[in-house]
Amino acid sequence: APDFTLPRVGGGEVSLRDYEGKLLVLDFWATWCSGCVKELPAYQALVDSWDPERVAYLGIALDDSLEQVEAFLKTRPDLKLPMALADERTAQAYLGARRTLPSARVIDGEGMIRYAFSGGEQPARVKAAVEALLREPGSAEPTADTPARAEP
Repeated sequence: APDFTLPRVGGGEVSLRDYEGKLLVLDFWATWCSGCVKELPAYQALVDSWDPERVAYLGIALDDSLEQVEAFLKTRPDLKLPMALADERTAQAYLGARRTLPSARVIDGEGMIRYAFSGGEQPARVKAAVEALLREPGSAEPTADTPARAEP
């Protein structure tokens, strides 16, 4: 997966290196994308169900400014998802020229993009992908907080 260092909502920076050894879900979205906004509560439910030692989520907004994203999130106190603001290089590296939103990437603990999803209904597909990766040989046994199987 292409490396990145991006400004984090709430201050500081976040980079791909911060997630070494964990599965990472990158959710590319924007406040102006109604389909993206509609999926955020489902992602919140997933994040709340995952073992944070094994799986992480990062929303990467394609808005014009961090202030736009922060203002949006203030209207949604139910969302506690970690968020960052995309820069041009990161958007190009992960999404290319088309930039279909919403889009998600699931990156394994070794930094390889294992799944890429574009279009709606992503949380269910991301959930199944994460669960499949957690079942792979070499992955630690699921904890009580980690689903043990993909749902049909």
